[in-house]
Amino acid sequence: MKWPQWISSTKILVLVVSFSIIIGSSYNTYLSCDRFYNADSETYLHIAKGDFNDQSLIRKYRIVVPALAALVSYPISMVYDKIVQDKRTVYDWPLLTGFYLVNSFLMALSALVIFLIMQEMGISERASYIGLAAFLTGGRWASYTAGHPVTDSLTILCIAGMVYGIISQKNRILFASIVIGLISKESFALFFPLLILFSKKNNRLTILTGISFSLLCYFGIKFQIDAISFTSGTASLKEAFDTIESIKLSIGKLFSIKGMADLFSVYGFFSLFLITGLLYGSFRKKIKKQFNLFFLAFTSIILIHLLLSSELARMLFLGSALFVPLLASAAEVHPWFEKIIKGEKAHI
Repeated sequence: MKWPQWISSTKILVLVVSFSIIIGSSYNTYLSCDRFYNADSETYLHIAKGDFNDQSLIRKYRIVVPALAALVSYPISMVYDKIVQDKRTVYDWPLLTGFYLVNSFLMALSALVIFLIMQEMGISERASYIGLAAFLTGGRWASYTAGHPVTDSLTILCIAGMVYGIISQKNRILFASIVIGLISKESFALFFPLLILFSKKNNRLTILTGISFSLLCYFGIKFQIDAISFTSGTASLKEAFDTIESIKLSIGKLFSIKGMADLFSVYGFFSLFLITGLLYGSFRKKIKKQFNLFFLAFTSIILIHLLLSSELARMLFLGSALFVPLLASAAEVHPWFEKIIKGEKAHI
């Protein structure tokens, strides 16, 4: 079978293996949904059922993942009770399964796009696989995002698509990421100034058109949902501004032992490639090129996400599009592992 030119065996392998890893590692999270059940979950499950009344004035416009989960859950609901003997009725298990499958696939797609980003950056294939391992299994947020009824998987994919579209100059991917990004999470708009600032002549029109379309889509969806749920058009804006009050709480968490531990848990011990490497001058010299203006601006926007949310680690995970390549690069040029990763014999 001859695949289209843009599909390669490596891409297929990365996608299939990533899906296999994430769907397995998040299975316990899916089964233990009651442990992680929160207001976010409640909103997204109601949205999937078309119920927008009395839901979060911020989250209820993020309809893409809930809609896909509802679509996937429909055929599952036809056979679920016949296949599964567990008669727990507290939750809508077919719908939870729909979220589990959709989020796992979106996370696998995100892994593929992050892999492509690493290839564009010239990171070796071996180091890129280490980066994928850090993303998919390094911490606890990948399994949470895939196994729980949330929508972060789409935001991670859109951010990764945006970064890949910029560095590879693939305007279609860039356009789609911008348009879908805003309806996946409203704070995606924080990336708009970065996109404009770092746009090149051949993709400036794509970025401006994408931003325009994304705003039209978002406010069109918002208008329709506000109409059917009898919500004031300005109510969500007021609630969004109220999140600014979280900044003081987030700063307190950020500089606490628990906050530091939470941030470390995003990629876990894979972070040690970077932390221990910084002890060596040769490493610092090699890794310095990663900290360009685009990376610093991107990191600043992720930091704003952290400050606006009390869930610091979860927001940091959104920045995987550039943080994972940084960890992969750190592994590649680390004095302890450089020869091994480059395929040379190491003298230990």
